[in-house]
Amino acid sequence: LKAQGGDSKQAILDLVTQCLNRDQYWQDYHRSALRGVQFENPSRLQSISLAASELKAWRYAFSEQYSSAAETIEHLIDCNKKLSDIDLGWYLQLQAEYLYRESRSEAFEKQLKAHALNHSLLKPPRGITYRKLKAKQTPQATGIVRWITEYIEPNALVARANVVLDNLVFGISHEAFEQALHDLAEMMGFESDRPDKDTGAGPDVHWRMTDGHHLVFEAKNQVDLKRERIYKKEAEQLGHHSTWFKHEYKGETHTPVLIHPSRILAEDAYLTDDAKVLQSEQLERIVNATKDFVTELASKSAESWDVAQVENVLRTHRFRPNDWINERIGKVAVHRGN
Repeated sequence: LKAQGGDSKQAILDLVTQCLNRDQYWQDYHRSALRGVQFENPSRLQSISLAASELKAWRYAFSEQYSSAAETIEHLIDCNKKLSDIDLGWYLQLQAEYLYRESRSEAFEKQLKAHALNHSLLKPPRGITYRKLKAKQTPQATGIVRWITEYIEPNALVARANVVLDNLVFGISHEAFEQALHDLAEMMGFESDRPDKDTGAGPDVHWRMTDGHHLVFEAKNQVDLKRERIYKKEAEQLGHHSTWFKHEYKGETHTPVLIHPSRILAEDAYLTDDAKVLQSEQLERIVNATKDFVTELASKSAESWDVAQVENVLRTHRFRPNDWINERIGKVAVHRGN
């Protein structure tokens, strides 16, 4: 368009009009561009296969053949054993939607399984029980390698990280903040969930780090930054989360973390000796350090990284489990006057 000169806005408008009006010249150009395309990435071929199955199921549902639609999704799941929990949950929810017209009880069972795999999905009408994070022997660096290989281009990795990190600030909505804290765990190669959102009980965010230690977060990121005290109720909430953890993860260790602008306790507020407070300054340092960490990971293609190299990057940027406990997470709370 620049080479042609003239009014660039009008040129773009003309181009869009050609597309929308299905201009014959535009169709021929489109076909010629696609004619020689070959898919070298197996994951893209899988995506095409999944999309074809979804379309087939939708056509059955459109013609009110709901059982056939559900069976098509069942076949899709059976033929794709390596689906992530997030994707598998999504397909189970889709299957539940089709089954609902035929058997509500079976649909509810599928939805229950879907929500257990992917907590962002709809909750079935019956009660939800907490699904514990399973202990994995996978090294932290292995989880990070798996994360970065999900992105075809390094720029996409950086863009995704920025979306997460832009929400790790005080003043933003608690929903966006807690989801970002949850997503940060994946970027660090850890397991994470949001028990309070998923079941109505437990901490806002919970991490299981690769050394077996847990971080239990209570987020008060919407508290006024000028607030000078941690109130009794806020301290009690973190205490309840520790009790929840000891019940759900008997025999395992954890560090309770209160995300709050102050680390000074009110006169009637008390925290356990092992509890820490993550303030805005420490949070900002975590965000900046994570940006440097991701920038280094994006310095070369995803397939160029191996576990040993990522382990070195983790060591350099101080993001191993012990680093989180001893350096990244804030200080212990103090009582007024101490």
